[in-house]
Amino acid sequence: MNIDNATISQGHLPTPNPGGINVIVDVIRAFTTCHVAFLQGVRRILLVATVNEAFELKERISDSLLAGEVDALPISNFDCGNSPFELLNRDLKNTTLILKTTNGVTSTLNAMDAERIFVCGLCNAEAVSKYIYGLAGDDKAIQIVASHPTGDDDLACAKLIKEGLQRELTMQDLDQAAFAVKYSKAARKFLDPNKADYTFEDIKLCYSIPRLQLVIEAREKNGLVVLSETKRYECTSNSAQ
Repeated sequence: MNIDNATISQGHLPTPNPGGINVIVDVIRAFTTCHVAFLQGVRRILLVATVNEAFELKERISDSLLAGEVDALPISNFDCGNSPFELLNRDLKNTTLILKTTNGVTSTLNAMDAERIFVCGLCNAEAVSKYIYGLAGDDKAIQIVASHPTGDDDLACAKLIKEGLQRELTMQDLDQAAFAVKYSKAARKFLDPNKADYTFEDIKLCYSIPRLQLVIEAREKNGLVVLSETKRYECTSNSAQ
């Protein structure tokens, strides 16, 4: 592998990238939550900018669930939080998930000016790297967006994806990225037993790297930004826990 035209940016306002490929990273927790949701049978995920938009969509769409957070905290009257662990214990077959989050969703909605847009956490970074390598030519500008403006977890994952476009990822690469996420600043509040709105089980899923990984793509359809599963990969198994 060797794709030299990938760049990393950070924050909610990616550079316009018409004709290129955008990869939006949110490890803790939005796109880990999405990955778990698809594995649990979700048919599609709709990204929304506001809580009101989420409630309006739920009224229009049968068999839909509201998930998300504002400033990392659960949203009143939503069906679930932005929690991969919470979704792991739900039967989501053929449902539509409506998702509102502070960083990953916001950055994705602002990153749709590209030919292809993908979202990922650490849980599917290897699969996304493999898939993009198969798409990209010399003329494809690749922008990897660490969605949290200061998040060291997202930045570590973005760097891993870029490395995966240069060469085959190793167990050491994956373990180092998992370690960076586990001990990131963003993870600390989940380790505090006095913070009832956070669970360490979420972070365990955010830094664990499964063998089965999904490529998740964002597309605009009928005025909505929709996430859907594009491809599945059997990837390198990671032992970091």
